Amino acid sequence: MYQEFHRLLDELDRLITEAREHEKHDPDTALYYYRKSLNIIISLIRVTENRETSERLKSIGQKIYYRIEKIKGGRLPKRMGEGVIDKYINDAALEVGVPLNTDEYNIVIKPIYSYFKTDVKEFGKILSFNNIKRTNPVLGEIFRIVELRFKRIYRDLSPNYCALLVGPSGTGKTTFARSLMGYIASLCKKSGRKWVYVEIDASRLLGMYMGQSEKTTKAVFHTINRMLEDGLNIGVYFDELGGLFSKKAAAINASMGNVLNIFKQETGRLIDLAMRPGGTRGFLLMLASTNYPEDLDENIIRRFGGNIVYVGLPHKKEIIFLIKDRLSQLKDIFIDLSEKDLDEIAAAMRRKLYSIHDIINALERAKDKAALEAFNKGEKPVLNKNIIMKTIEEVNATNSRERIEEMEKWLRNRGVSFRSSLD
Repeated sequence: MYQEFHRLLDELDRLITEAREHEKHDPDTALYYYRKSLNIIISLIRVTENRETSERLKSIGQKIYYRIEKIKGGRLPKRMGEGVIDKYINDAALEVGVPLNTDEYNIVIKPIYSYFKTDVKEFGKILSFNNIKRTNPVLGEIFRIVELRFKRIYRDLSPNYCALLVGPSGTGKTTFARSLMGYIASLCKKSGRKWVYVEIDASRLLGMYMGQSEKTTKAVFHTINRMLEDGLNIGVYFDELGGLFSKKAAAINASMGNVLNIFKQETGRLIDLAMRPGGTRGFLLMLASTNYPEDLDENIIRRFGGNIVYVGLPHKKEIIFLIKDRLSQLKDIFIDLSEKDLDEIAAAMRRKLYSIHDIINALERAKDKAALEAFNKGEKPVLNKNIIMKTIEEVNATNSRERIEEMEKWLRNRGVSFRSSLD
């Protein structure tokens, strides 16, 4: 092993020397030697057990990668300052054995860039605390808890936070996660602190090539862990866990089973860091969501330490707020609704078990219906109670009563306290 290691070192030195000699007058040959040297570095990292040596090899690999980019005339994406995100992701690529600047790198590693966001504008629609609180009081409480922890109001609490969001489709779990991440990002920006938001759709971790999913998953977590080690503030959101980490999926697909095992190990490590006072130098906010908690692997649920939050359907008061908020955004249409009308509309939506998505969908369809009727009559469009009530009769809810009952039964069996969507 010792002789093989030094043989590879000598070969690496020879390749780098050859590449430098050809760089000015023969760029293509230089690229060839640089790429071969990256493969040697990966082989060396695999055989060495010395962490310091491994780090030095990764550093050399980074420099070679940038030489390759310079020769090609390419430019790495700007995120958190030139090359900072690239440094972490390329380090992860070397860690999982993916040569930089290769087809495998493009397939396995490049998609990871889309997971990491540093600009508030990339977070999508961001709701204020007041909007969240009035839409869903439970999420409003989480919003405030996370804010207090981030600002370290209570020194005896871990500043970090993690939770599994469980609820029917269309209840705003993803919008809430992005809004919370965006709010923390704005606080970091004001205080001059760096913030990275990582949003991972679990189903996207699966690739079509053998071993791709495992390497991608390892690289994502390696990148997150290294950022935490360096004291960066990080928000991690796993969207739709049930799409990948279900009991059935792991049993059917061996690749899913492998990814599931990696995910369990790595999330366990992250949650342990999040819950342990002083576990991270930076702030770690970790959220995950699912519409089918009963299908999740038990080990995944256990990793969240029992911190399960039920994001249920909006009740009547919240529906009225949602209707008013949505109608206030409409232009070129006259709203003819009294408080009594709003109360009756909200009651009808509540009876049909409308989610936030269903409410917005029904109002959009009612608006279109009002516009069409006005166009046929040659009048100005008016949105009134009758049009909305007719639309409610036509628009079915996304979630059935049976589905919600099944989910709430699962929550009760786990001892989770929550406000029922069926009350």
